[in-house]
Amino acid sequence: MVNALNLFSGCGGCSLGLKQAGFSVKLAAEIDAKTRETYCQNLGSDGIWSVDLSEVTPEEILERSRLNPSQLNLIVGGPPCQGFSSAGTKDWGDPRNSLLKKFVEIVIRLKPTWFILENVEGLLTSLEGFFIVEAIARFLEAGYWIRVQKIYMESYGLPQKRKRVL
Repeated sequence: MVNALNLFSGCGGCSLGLKQAGFSVKLAAEIDAKTRETYCQNLGSDGIWSVDLSEVTPEEILERSRLNPSQLNLIVGGPPCQGFSSAGTKDWGDPRNSLLKKFVEIVIRLKPTWFILENVEGLLTSLEGFFIVEAIARFLEAGYWIRVQKIYMESYGLPQKRKRVL
């Protein structure tokens, strides 16, 4: 079994895709109650965790998943993006940006085989790319190989022109 953790899980779209691809999503972490409710309606309540990820350690996340480190294959997450969204303030000091740093810390400390970080296109350009450069530098120092790709959602049949960064 290929095991995954879904951080900032939202209503479950990523978890659904992971399950369809053969992954076992052991933990889905989401702070927002209404969003968790939708997740549960879509995928059931097994493994959903009501948590503010800024307030827990990576080790607590792993413990909650009931996996040991060697069983953790994938961490996915889309930390809140308002701070570097084109509609946001693009401010490194924006508290919402601290969750990007937390995602990086979680991946580095838990050492999954793979990780996927998903976010808005502004992650590449805010403060001349400062956010993404910082994250990449830390992942490279931890021994990960990195591929950054801009995805055009309309290319995947979605009726929108949103661009996302993986």
